[in-house]
Amino acid sequence: MEINGFLLKETYLGDMINENIKNTFIVMTEQDNLSHFKWCWLKTIENFEKENIFFKFKEQDYDYFESFFMEIFYEQKNQEIRDSLNDFLKQLFNTDRPMSKSDLEMYTDVYKVLERSLQIQ
Repeated sequence: MEINGFLLKETYLGDMINENIKNTFIVMTEQDNLSHFKWCWLKTIENFEKENIFFKFKEQDYDYFESFFMEIFYEQKNQEIRDSLNDFLKQLFNTDRPMSKSDLEMYTDVYKVLERSLQIQ
């Protein structure tokens, strides 16, 4: 889902260093991060609906993605890893490459969530 790559990163206001003032940070609370993720989630679903693609996610599916992105984006201290989020998601869905067992498990989990949530109109 595009949500948690481009939209998530481009709209997130936390942990940013002002280029002119090297010691200024915007610190987001856990609740701020959860709210931001929820906004991105809903915006992404809305964007899919504009393309006549409809999903109906279960609470456990939302929880899966929320936990995933909290760990690899919001709680990630290494900026280089956070910046590689889009590349990671592109590689995850690139089936023309060798996959490790953990890659395959993640790919399968995400695929199953999307498959069962897709609503055919």
